[in-house]
Amino acid sequence: MPRIVDLLFKSRIFCFSALLVAVAVPAYADVTANSIDNGGKIFSPAVENEVIEVTGVQVNPTDKGLEIILQTPKGDKLKVLPKNDGNNFVADIPNSQLRLPKGDAFTQEKPATGISSITVTNLDAKSIRVTVMGETALPKVELFDDDDGLVFGVTPIVSATPAQQPESPKKPDETKPTNTKPSESVAENDEPIELVVTAQKTEENIQDVPLSVTAISEKKSKMQELQIFKVLPIIPLILRH
Repeated sequence: MPRIVDLLFKSRIFCFSALLVAVAVPAYADVTANSIDNGGKIFSPAVENEVIEVTGVQVNPTDKGLEIILQTPKGDKLKVLPKNDGNNFVADIPNSQLRLPKGDAFTQEKPATGISSITVTNLDAKSIRVTVMGETALPKVELFDDDDGLVFGVTPIVSATPAQQPESPKKPDETKPTNTKPSESVAENDEPIELVVTAQKTEENIQDVPLSVTAISEKKSKMQELQIFKVLPIIPLILRH
């Protein structure tokens, strides 16, 4: 009887052990598979809910524009979700938090030509937002890792200013020539000119009037005098016309 009880006890222990092995082996295999990378190196799996702290923000000028460094020893583990909003480049970084020596936000105005401002703030309790505002166009941004942390390489797009057209030379003022009449010189004669009115109403110089001398008798002379007296009243009428 004691022997039978012992066998029953051992069989129960065996079944319980087999059950533990059946449950533990698949779980172990799953953990091992997830803990080996492509090179066969075993590492501890990262916790997805881990919040990575960024302890500093640095902006440096470069040949292309500037770079923004989020200082953290775990920069390679940060995941960036970029998007565009007009002339603004916006990047949200989940599972991260800004922990600066002075405050929890970073802002720099006009860090380079073509860039209006750079802001780095905590979007919520587990994410950071980086905003690069372009002046006239959306800047070009590249991401890469560095020993200091996560780096944003920013190249501003500066719109070309239109070439100024040379001013056309002004035309000289066209001045109309003024017609100036030459002053008429009036000849002034010191000596007066004597004029004689003939029967044809023509003014002639007294020196140029032809004269004819005819000898007449006394009778004819008296007759001519009578004719002259008859003509005298008519002379003023002739002169008026």
